[in-house]
Formats: sequence, structure tokens, C-alpha cells
Amino acid sequence: MKARHLSARCLVALAVLGAPALSISAQSAQPWSVQGSVLFANQNLNGKLISGVGFEGQFRYTPSVWSVGAGIQYSTHASGGQTLDLTGFFVEPRYALDVGSDRFAPYLAGRAALLHASIDLGSAGNVSTSGVAFGAGAGLIIKASTAVNFDFGAAILSQSLSNTSTVQFTTFTGYIVKGGISVGFGGK
Repeated sequence: MKARHLSARCLVALAVLGAPALSISAQSAQPWSVQGSVLFANQNLNGKLISGVGFEGQFRYTPSVWSVGAGIQYSTHASGGQTLDLTGFFVEPRYALDVGSDRFAPYLAGRAALLHASIDLGSAGNVSTSGVAFGAGAGLIIKASTAVNFDFGAAILSQSLSNTSTVQFTTFTGYIVKGGISVGFGGK
């Protein structure tokens, strides 16, 4: 019984992924776009939620319902006289869901990032380290014009930083909520 349900789910997934890449008009009408977003990020470090704010900028290629973006993200987090600044270079593939609207489209996204962390430990000094992040999320694209979209999204990321002689890190979870504007260019 379970094998049939699993087989049916696999067939549905293959049908969705193998379907022709239809254009969704709520996505950028141009194949290339540049996007800027404000983000609110929470890092769950050792059971303590540390909130922060930041930004991201990215270039995105959108040939169909699939698109891929690459860019930079930055957020700063303060707690108890200590500050964590995270900078990441990321790749973000997306799949826009066709809901039959030419004004908006929800999407699913993945994200992989190379991280750099600068940590101000107050009187204990400063530490720098690097790491990686992997995660997934979802969002909503709202068409403002043929070249401009509003983009709202959220993601959960698993992040790992390299240990230093001063600070020992365990893998931690980050939560990001973002909102921004995407401007398309180039002709399809």
C-alpha cells in the first residue's frame, strides 16, 4: 500500500518537473533582472534566538517557470554586547507555480551560500570565520509593471561556521523574511 502511494507521488513529481516550461506572466517579462531586498533574519545560536536586519542584492535569469539568482546577502545581529555580522554569496533556484494569474505567482526556492562571519565578542575581542548555509523557502511575486515586480519571501537555513580558537560553533538554524523590488531588462 505504501509503495503505491510513494509511486503515485513520484509520478506526480515527475509530471510537474517534466512538464513543459510555460511562461508565467507574473514573473519578469524580461529574461534578466536585478533585485534588491530588505531582510529580517533570526539566528538560533545555542538555543537563543538572535534577531537582526540586513539586505540582499541579486541578479536573476528567468527563462521560464524556472529561474536562478546569484547575489550577496548581509545581516547584523546583536545580543548582550556581542555582535554577529554575516555576509554570504548565494545561489537561489526558484520554481514559480502557475496559479492562473497574470498579477502574482507564488514560488518555491532553494538556497546555498558561502558565509563569512565577523563576531565582536566585546572585551574578548573580534573573531572572523567562514562557513556554508543550505535551505529552502517560498515567496510571492507581485507584478507592478512589465519590468518591475515586488518580491516577498521567507526561508529556513541550516548554517555551519568553522570553529576558531576562541569560539566553538555548532550547526545553527536561521530564519529569513524578505521584501524587495525586482527590475527586469533584456528582451525575450
